[in-house]
Amino acid sequence: MPATTQALLDEATNHLTAAAALARHEDTPRAHALAGLIQLMRAGIAPGTFDTPDPTPGPATVTGRLRAVLAALDAVDPLDGPPDLLAWSWQVADLIHILDRDRAGRS
Repeated sequence: MPATTQALLDEATNHLTAAAALARHEDTPRAHALAGLIQLMRAGIAPGTFDTPDPTPGPATVTGRLRAVLAALDAVDPLDGPPDLLAWSWQVADLIHILDRDRAGRS
């Protein structure tokens, strides 16, 4: 895997870690479930790596972090990335869509 691909995947997983932490900050069962789902995505993209990264600069919202994840995954050349790259991108995009609809429904 090329170094730039690995750097993009590392960036995506760091943003996922930050998104999970932001979700967990709201101490409700729903927020903890969201954090768990985000952690599962992180484990799928980078299996076996559960280090806590240094703080990654980025948006201060869960949805903003997920958009940063999607941008990093979309920048990976599909031929250089993991075989399930498209599936993870789709899952992140789907979660963004669900959160956006949920937020719109609460307004």
